[in-house]
Amino acid sequence: MTEPAAGLIGCGVMGRRHAAALMALEKEGRLRFAGIYDPRPEGYEALKREAPGAPPFFDDLEAFYAAIRPETLAIATTAPHHLPHLEAAAAHGVKRALVEKPLAVSTVEVRRIVALDAAGLRIAVNHQWPFFPAYARLKDLANGPALGGVVSASVMGGAFGAAMGGSHAIFLFEWMSGARLARASAWFDAEPLPNPRGAEFVDRAGEMRFEAEDGRALHVNCRAEQRHGQLEVWNCRLGQIVVDRLTWTALIRHRREEDREAPATRYGMPGVSESLTLDAMDLVAASGDHMAALIEGAGYVGAADGARVVELLSAAHLSAERGGAPVAAPLGEADAARSFPWC
Repeated sequence: MTEPAAGLIGCGVMGRRHAAALMALEKEGRLRFAGIYDPRPEGYEALKREAPGAPPFFDDLEAFYAAIRPETLAIATTAPHHLPHLEAAAAHGVKRALVEKPLAVSTVEVRRIVALDAAGLRIAVNHQWPFFPAYARLKDLANGPALGGVVSASVMGGAFGAAMGGSHAIFLFEWMSGARLARASAWFDAEPLPNPRGAEFVDRAGEMRFEAEDGRALHVNCRAEQRHGQLEVWNCRLGQIVVDRLTWTALIRHRREEDREAPATRYGMPGVSESLTLDAMDLVAASGDHMAALIEGAGYVGAADGARVVELLSAAHLSAERGGAPVAAPLGEADAARSFPWC
């Protein structure tokens, strides 16, 4: 039996990682990688050098759909193009699509994407954290009896961008903690960050704070003046996990079992410390595992989760415009219509 056809839209740096993942899934007999669309050929030429045997290339979208008739898509364009490509996919009978993050550039757009998902186009958003074994391990530790669950977290480091890095942090916090963030406050540096993807894209440096209704909170610090490093601090009920994303190491500290119910003011008691070496992120393997989950129909990051991230990012940007005043999600109609030039 011929396996269902799959296609790739967008063949930039991340698109080529998706191409590698799709080729691996084809070898496993999960799909038939039938074609790639990109209006520019440069990425495909690079892919051919990296991976001989890449499928046919199309620079015309209608020709792409007519030739390969895909049931499955990976969409690896910049964020402003995600909604139009998903609408085109639905119009051409595509059954499922894995889309890069951020999902879109406005809350109105992500709500339309959620509606496409509800209408039958199964959509996954490529927030990959659940597919990194190291983070699955850290999540289990954070929520196990020794640490007692996430109370708050800080992600800090170089100028990784409020949208690019912030979208990772928001999803990761909600996934690690089980909390649902409800409001955002932000203070951005005066000058936007230069963006390597093009002058039309703008990201911001600065600080953001997100809070859940139950008081759990995420703090993101990505000031432009800070030029090296990236740390995560997971503050748990009974201890902390400190992750260094450059060395892929983690320090875990928590109370001894016999001291777990001592008062919070006894924070300096002798405890247990452990250092871990983590497996570095494999973006190709994680994207492939995410696509496999989407094909199976379970265990993938859905459109609603990706939409929440964009809505919270939008709330943070609106807060920064308003002097750091908290902005609640979901957004009202006027704020939901605001579009932001992240990629």
